Amino acid sequence: MKNIFYLTYQSFPAETANSLQTITNIKYLVKNDVNVKLIFPLRESLSDDNIENIQNYYKVYEDFEIIGTKHSLPFGKWRVFKKSVYIFSHFYWSQKCVKDVLKNYELPDFFFTRSDWILFFLAIRNQKVVFECHQLSKIRKIIMRYAVKKDSVKIIFLNEEMFDDSKIKEKFRFKILFQPNGFDEEIFFNFRKSKNNDDKKTIIFAGNLSRFNEDRGLDTLLKAFMSKSFRDKYNLKIIGGPDKVKDSISTFVLNNSLNNSITITGRVSRNEAIKQMINSDIGILTNSDKNQHSFRHTSPLKYFEYLYAGLKVVALDFPSHKKLPFSKNISFYKVGDVDSFKLAILKSSKSRIIPPEELLEYSLDRRVKNILKFIS
Repeated sequence: MKNIFYLTYQSFPAETANSLQTITNIKYLVKNDVNVKLIFPLRESLSDDNIENIQNYYKVYEDFEIIGTKHSLPFGKWRVFKKSVYIFSHFYWSQKCVKDVLKNYELPDFFFTRSDWILFFLAIRNQKVVFECHQLSKIRKIIMRYAVKKDSVKIIFLNEEMFDDSKIKEKFRFKILFQPNGFDEEIFFNFRKSKNNDDKKTIIFAGNLSRFNEDRGLDTLLKAFMSKSFRDKYNLKIIGGPDKVKDSISTFVLNNSLNNSITITGRVSRNEAIKQMINSDIGILTNSDKNQHSFRHTSPLKYFEYLYAGLKVVALDFPSHKKLPFSKNISFYKVGDVDSFKLAILKSSKSRIIPPEELLEYSLDRRVKNILKFIS
């Protein structure tokens, strides 16, 4: 049985897709006979290292160890100069965390992290570490190009575009795994599709209503429903927060008398979100084109959930979306173009529903098995 220390500067519990991705990956590491120790800073007022609270929050009941460390640093406390404060706090916490872990614990078979500074401080000590890269930054690129030269370091990218943009030399490709996100198949087993007595098709967007403090382009969806002929054929469900954005959308819907066609529910439990997906027809991938990660690199968890829920998918014509598995089956539309969006919705009726057996390669269980094979 392998032992893994998962060191991360993330905070738990949290409503972010990143925190969910970490916990559900740990779930499947445990299911694949790996002992996991999760170590993170108690940097937010709601940060919690009680295993039962974490399990209940994420509805993940596998057994793993959690260690929350003290965080006497400004990030999470200061509301000014957030980017600089984050880098400063992340750096010093990572340095201390690595030092304390190496001093006080028996070494695991390998370390796992999404933190570039954890990667750096483990790499300079020649520790076995797997770094999972979900976004690129100038600092991260520099650290990865240094760390990958170490025999003890391996890197996971969501797709090949991230590897290309990282500027890591081609000779290190053998130390790289390209592994997109995946869905947790277990939570789908509790739900079955209900019979829809309404002739209208249901469109769903499920996820954060803003990302990196930027609009996700939901206004295009809303404007499409200003057309009576469109809302005669379709309903729209919007699931997610934060409440400030949800309330703004709700006001727009009310002011334009669209409440018979558009439903906004705010944040719901993960199980409820999956249930709502299963009872929809079309899933939407939308985001800001101003963010490089969203535009070129993202591998949305929701995409794989939409597919496994049996939905057709309509997405912005970003390079990142066009590189997704089964992308030939996606109906694409242009940023801010309402007519393009309507046409994509119409075209989606001709897309095939991907059978579940074709999607199992993108389950979290398969994802974790691929990672364990990569590091063995």
